[in-house]
Amino acid sequence: MADMIVAAMFDGLVKRAGGVEAVAAVLEARTGVNNPSTVSKMCRGHIGVTVSAMEAVEDALKSYPMTRRLYERTASAVGMAADLRALLADSALATGTAHAALIRALSPDSPGGEDLSVAERAEVLSSMRHARDVLNDMIDAAEAME
Repeated sequence: MADMIVAAMFDGLVKRAGGVEAVAAVLEARTGVNNPSTVSKMCRGHIGVTVSAMEAVEDALKSYPMTRRLYERTASAVGMAADLRALLADSALATGTAHAALIRALSPDSPGGEDLSVAERAEVLSSMRHARDVLNDMIDAAEAME
């Protein structure tokens, strides 16, 4: 039996592309084979979705949710250096945003003056927690590389 998440994602792509017949036509143009029954079976999870079918539909729609899922599936298991680099960029943005929120909130010109107003406190806590989550993700990614 095929992965039902993959089948459901493929089914969604098929619907966006205009249905089974339309996807069969896309596959025929790309591979020379036209079999609506095969596309239908992939959508229902009776057979696995082929990489060539997935690529053809994603390329036709210029939308790549299945490719992203495959990448995320392996990236989280392997702890790839590229993910660590992406997290590095995310952490720079998150910590900068958190610091900026705190600096604004502590400014004498802020609504709370030199104390935190309720809204400023909420913004600071939210941005700091987000930064902490990104840093924890970086720790997890680095540990996975051991």
